Amino acid sequence: MKHYIYGIVFLLVLVSLFTSCETVSSNVPTDPIEDLIVDASWLNSNLSNSNLVLIDARGFPPKNDSIYKAGHIKGAINATYTTFMRAFSSPKVPGWGNILPADSLSPKLATLGLDASKTIVVYGDNDATDPARFGQEGRLVWTFWMAGLTNAKMLDGGFRNWVAQGYPTETTVNTPIPSTFSVASLDQSFTTTTAYVKNHLNSSTVIIDSRTKDEYDGVPMWNAPRDGHYPGAIHFFFANVLNSDNTFKTGDAIEALLTASGIKKTDDIVIYCTSGIRSAHLTMVMRILGYTNAKNHDDSFMVWASDPTLPLETKDE
Repeated sequence: MKHYIYGIVFLLVLVSLFTSCETVSSNVPTDPIEDLIVDASWLNSNLSNSNLVLIDARGFPPKNDSIYKAGHIKGAINATYTTFMRAFSSPKVPGWGNILPADSLSPKLATLGLDASKTIVVYGDNDATDPARFGQEGRLVWTFWMAGLTNAKMLDGGFRNWVAQGYPTETTVNTPIPSTFSVASLDQSFTTTTAYVKNHLNSSTVIIDSRTKDEYDGVPMWNAPRDGHYPGAIHFFFANVLNSDNTFKTGDAIEALLTASGIKKTDDIVIYCTSGIRSAHLTMVMRILGYTNAKNHDDSFMVWASDPTLPLETKDE
């Protein structure tokens, strides 16, 4: 009988060890923002785990390819936000550059080996002085959450913080193992349309411009057909949620900034930028902190400014 019991205990220990090798380790969050991010130390400890998919989202085609090949976090695959968007067509009409529909998005996600069983970590390289580094990781995480992959997170501090801490990089081009994942439907609560924004001007809906202050004030940028901001929009730069080293501020600190800007958790909130990238990043941060009605205006400024019937304001108005 003793041998039988010992045998069962031995098998249970083996199962426990095997399971621990296949499951990405996790910590109990003490701050809501930790539900959206992982730190460099955590990632370094989990790099070899088969249940982790690590995505380098820096740059945009064709620049991203050279950035990735010059050096990336060990094991990372390369995918930019444009992979999961409709083409930037001309003229810029509603739907321009929007997230792909579910049937078109599914094979893109499956090719990267993504599915609901994986922990997905996306990293970028935010830098307010470089327009090519504006919130791409947040856009990808927003896309993945809309597709039902709510286990997607951002790397706190991004690539430069990783390098600064001396963690491993490589130049190997990594090829993902495809999955069979299929998007059942997109969670439309994370986004909104130009028609919705138009119909909610001068209402209780809070509209947030997540671009730079210069863009908000009407300084020409990105070759937009017109400049300025949506009428009544509050300026809140998306990078306000980051510290100087590009790590995230605490949830309490971010909430304090939003409160100081007159934004409440109970508000109906629309966030826009130039093409829905920075605004997607801020949408994810606000949603994780309990601003459950925060939505990304996916068309964003380029579509709005392309329609001369839609009003704009500048700092002088």
